[in-house]
Amino acid sequence: MQDLSKILVASPHYKGTKFSWGDKKINECALEEFIGNTTNWVSIDTTHHMTHVVAEIREFELIIQNQREHQN
Repeated sequence: MQDLSKILVASPHYKGTKFSWGDKKINECALEEFIGNTTNWVSIDTTHHMTHVVAEIREFELIIQNQREHQN
């Protein structure tokens, strides 16, 4: 997992340690400070995914709100 975490952290798609608890744990694994087990990695993945989905929904809401404000 450490090699994969290093690849993820080096990717331009990685959102950084402040994006979610999961991203922080991925970085810790890349730094060889954390290994984790299957349950940990499901939690890490789920946390990242849910944070991403909430951010996308919020962005969509702001676009809709902006469009409504400019229609009036």
